Parts: sequence; C-alpha cells; structure tokens
Amino acid sequence: MSLKSWQNCFSILNIGFVLLVIAISAAHAGVCDVVKDGLVACYPFNGNANDESGNGNNGTINGATPLADKSGNANSAYSFNGTTDYIYIGKPVPSSVATTAAITLAAWINPSAYPSSSSDDTIYVGLIAGSQCDFCGTSGAAIHLDGRNAQYGGVRGGIHFQIGLENIGWTQTANEGITNVAVPLNQWSHIVATWKSGDTKKVYINGQLATNWTTIWTGNIRYDSNTELAIGRQADLGRYFNGSVDDVRIYNRAISEAEIRQLYDSGSCAYTQAQLDQAVKAEQLKWDANGDGRIGLEDIIRMLQVIAGLRP
Repeated sequence: MSLKSWQNCFSILNIGFVLLVIAISAAHAGVCDVVKDGLVACYPFNGNANDESGNGNNGTINGATPLADKSGNANSAYSFNGTTDYIYIGKPVPSSVATTAAITLAAWINPSAYPSSSSDDTIYVGLIAGSQCDFCGTSGAAIHLDGRNAQYGGVRGGIHFQIGLENIGWTQTANEGITNVAVPLNQWSHIVATWKSGDTKKVYINGQLATNWTTIWTGNIRYDSNTELAIGRQADLGRYFNGSVDDVRIYNRAISEAEIRQLYDSGSCAYTQAQLDQAVKAEQLKWDANGDGRIGLEDIIRMLQVIAGLRP
C-alpha cells in the first residue's frame, strides 16, 4: 500500500474516533458521502443493489452473487459470470440519471478474464456499467472491459469508454476509444471515465490518467426509450462482464482529478470495517480515564486539554 493510502486509513481512524468521542455520530461516513456533488446514482453494494444517492434507482439482481469486497467485508461486492449475470437498473434510463451535457462513470472492478479477442461484436467487450445501446441508434454512455488487440488506439484489457451523442454518433476515432493501459486480472482496480461537452473524454485507472486523447466532443448524450441502464450487461448485444464489481457511481458532471484521487484513496484502505471499529474502540479505552467503559465529560475535557498542549 502507498504512503498516501496508509495516511488515508489513519485519517479515517482518527475521524471515526473524534466523532465517537464528541458523540456526534458513532458511525463512519457512508461510501456515497465521498465526493457527493452531482452524484445521481451510487451502488455501494451493502448486501443489496440499492441506489444510495437519494434518487432511489435501485437495481434488480439477476444471477450476480454477493462476495467480499476489496477490504474483506462480506456481501459488499457482486461477482458476474460473464455469460448471464447482471444487475438491471432501468429501461428507459431513469430521468434522474440520464445526464446529457456531462457524465462521470466510476467503479471498482476485479476482472476474472478479458472478453474474447474475436471479431464478434457481441463478445469482444463486457459492460462494466452504463447504458450503451447499439441497436437504439447510437444511444447512452458506458464503460466496458475490452478484449480486442490494437483497436481504437488501445490494448487488450483496456477500458472502452463510449458515448452516443445527438447528431454526432459514437465518440471514438481510429486512435481514441480504448485505453492503452490494461486493467490487470484478478485484482481490484478503480476505473473512472469523465466527459463534458466541449472537452475530451478521459479515463483514469487507480487515480492516474490513462488516456491522452485530444478530440473535442461537443453535444448532448442521446437516450432512446429502449436504452437500458445496467451493471454487468449491455442488453442489446449481450455483452457481459466477467469478474467482480463494487462501488458503482454515476455523476451528472465531469468530476475533477482531485476528486478522482479522493475516490481512489477512500476506497484503497486495506482495513475492514471491523478492524477500524476495533482500533477506534482501543483508542476510546485509552482515553477512558476512570475505566467505566465509556467516554464521559471528564474524559472529553482531558482529551481536549492534551490536544491543546495544556497537559501531558
């Protein structure tokens, strides 16, 4: 783990303890509370496929199986078999998620296998999340894991980020469409794709920019009444993702590089919730001067005095 990630974990621990001590809240901040501005859909997979953005676009699980997430928390991610599993969110795309002039798609993924390198367009990509629909006349936006070699400037195992714009069509050129950085198999990686009208498309892998695309795309994303929003499957062509997915987000804006790094750092802490809770409890006991098993007013005053340097 990087120094930044260790510092991030340590900060989470201290924040949790301070909240506990001052009795504002005993709970850690929710996943969807990180970078919340413009968040129109958020799926942290806390034992279900509910949308915790506040818009209520809950997913329906079709075959995907729950498993431990990247930090070992049980039932906090979903595994997809690459052939039939997916999470359905809505068709047509719910209006609260059908962002037009800008978009960010983000997810943690752990691919088990790359899609086929075959020329068969139904199997050479696997949809991670989004609403792409080829049979709907160039519609929606999505991120895929791509299995092709040397297509659209990318490599096998790269991220294919595609948007259907009104009056323009698909946002890809001969050299721009798939990252030239591959996502490794059998390990968790954080993927973020952003675009706003009048700008280039960008894809970030583990907080780092993975594209140097220069084409400016201007217009609005087109949505057809048959365009489906889903995780793990592009419905019209049967393009399925093979692997695990967690913390899927959609924004109605292109979030900044600093925000992308914040999302990556907040999700790359290697501690489980149970480990954090145990550490917070240990810290609580350290400040429990009279040994009564709780933090009282006297303990809080002592803690503040120590922080202010008024006592050892």
